[in-house]
Amino acid sequence: MVMNFDKDQIKTSAKKFIKTNYLDKKEEFNIDKIFKASKAAGPLAMWVQSLIEYAEIFDKILPLRNEVSELQA
Repeated sequence: MVMNFDKDQIKTSAKKFIKTNYLDKKEEFNIDKIFKASKAAGPLAMWVQSLIEYAEIFDKILPLRNEVSELQA
């Protein structure tokens, strides 16, 4: 089974939900505690955190990438 996940197409509402309900709750969403609770959940928590950080950066640079494409055309 192959799963396709487009990290460049994460909806703003999904990012906001994950940040508000999980990542911003530093005491509850503690990577070290998650690793201690589960060796499988630790890397998954790190992946989610990294994915949201990537998505936020991608959204910030998208207008610049579009401008470069227009200039190259």
